[in-house]
Amino acid sequence: MKYLITSALPYANGPIHFGHIAGVYLPADIFTRHKKLKGDKAIHISGSDEHGVAIMQNAQKAKISYQEYVNQWHKTHKDLFEKYDIKFDFFGQTSAPYHKEETLKWFNDLLGKGLIEKKAEQQLQCQSCNNMLPDRFVEGECYVCHYAEARGDECPNCGTWIDPLKLLKPVCKFCGSNDVKAIDSFQWYLMLSKMHEKFQAWFETKKTVWRKNVVPFVESLTKDNLVDRAITRDLDWGIDVPLPEAKGKKIYVWFDAPIGYVSNTAQFLKESGSKEDHIKDWWGAKDVTIVNFIGKDNIIFHSIIFPVMSLGTGFVNPVSELPANQYVNLEGKQFSKSKGWYVDADEAITQFGSDALRFYLTSLIPETSDSSFTWKGLELKINSELANNIGNFINRAMKFSASKFPEGMKAEKFAAFFNTDIKEVEKFIKEY
Repeated sequence: MKYLITSALPYANGPIHFGHIAGVYLPADIFTRHKKLKGDKAIHISGSDEHGVAIMQNAQKAKISYQEYVNQWHKTHKDLFEKYDIKFDFFGQTSAPYHKEETLKWFNDLLGKGLIEKKAEQQLQCQSCNNMLPDRFVEGECYVCHYAEARGDECPNCGTWIDPLKLLKPVCKFCGSNDVKAIDSFQWYLMLSKMHEKFQAWFETKKTVWRKNVVPFVESLTKDNLVDRAITRDLDWGIDVPLPEAKGKKIYVWFDAPIGYVSNTAQFLKESGSKEDHIKDWWGAKDVTIVNFIGKDNIIFHSIIFPVMSLGTGFVNPVSELPANQYVNLEGKQFSKSKGWYVDADEAITQFGSDALRFYLTSLIPETSDSSFTWKGLELKINSELANNIGNFINRAMKFSASKFPEGMKAEKFAAFFNTDIKEVEKFIKEY
């Protein structure tokens, strides 16, 4: 069996905190290591998600180019993962030319099949500064949970995929004006509604496999119908829509980002000198299990949107397993850099080291419910379990080895012991 393991592409717009590490990247790293130790063929693919409104906003504030901005965050994220000993077989960029090439293949295929269509729509515009306000260029009150700082694409509090026209008390993020009105416009839409029956047939096979926190959520959004969603925006950063009448429009981030898993796999095989084909030998192969590690805020895109795109093109197999973890909070409250409620992951690794932090964060992996990072918990976990229990066990084992085998053990015998042990454990797990 082969395993194609992906981690949600970190957004190139800010630091990675403990919630991201424990919720997505650490469990994916552990899973990949486990499969490779067992002798399975496994690759771990990820990379930076580098398009979208938030990146544009902050690059403009920093007064640097969009490309320079995302390159800086790409390097920052990659360096941090290395410090935490989180290993990827490939960690790419969605601003790279190879990714644009792959994305346009998907767009043109779905367009040719009638699964992408041009549709008239209304879009918010600020009447004070005259800027169009797609997605995160507008904020307001969520019409579902009434969270005051819902974004034009998503509510960070309840996870609702926001219709910006329904936002309560919308505010322009360019100039701060609340003089926001809807005007007539047009965009290209992914016709999810046309794929409802095919999606339901596929999703039925996942209901007994996926986690209990994922299935009911997806079912509530897809049982009766699938809603068509715009996949283009009037922006100046991103992949150009390859149509003459779409001048000035870009393919939006949530369409191109998941394709990054595919484009990064292709680039990995190319750069590593492999003769394998990223579709035939991996994404489209029957003997490959595709595992997407994500946080619960990414469930919509990985359980509905990307599977529909995969089923529609037929380019790749949809995801096999979707371990969507809950949130890791800080002392019971959600991490928030803007509110100063966070732990600097880079500073923490310098102070405590990767082994100690990986050990504690592993115990916090929020598989079924939210967990909480606490300084007291870190102290107890490291001192009581890692140092006292495991440390003492290793110390006693080393003393026993030194007294019974003063000349040491031959390397092949030592390695054979562990290889046999792993196989025996796997055998007992399967029998259980």
